[in-house]
Amino acid sequence: MPSDPAALFLSLELAHGSRIWGFEQTAMAEIVNLRLVRKARTRSKAASRAAQNRVRFGRSGAEKSLTRAREEKRERDLESHQREPGRNPDGSR
Repeated sequence: MPSDPAALFLSLELAHGSRIWGFEQTAMAEIVNLRLVRKARTRSKAASRAAQNRVRFGRSGAEKSLTRAREEKRERDLESHQREPGRNPDGSR
């Protein structure tokens, strides 16, 4: 064991391997392109907003097909009530 307090501190710290002179030794940080991080964050926010909008405003396939069928029936009923089928209200064909 060293008699000098600083040498004792250094030898104890080096023996434990994680601290030298009071600072943590960690692996180097990963280098990150901030522009890409900002774009990724923006895309993530947009995706979550889109998911919320799909829940709020979206319609199921059954609802869409029902609406389509009702529109087709409405058009058929209107067409069947015309005086001259195939003729437009202004007289043109």
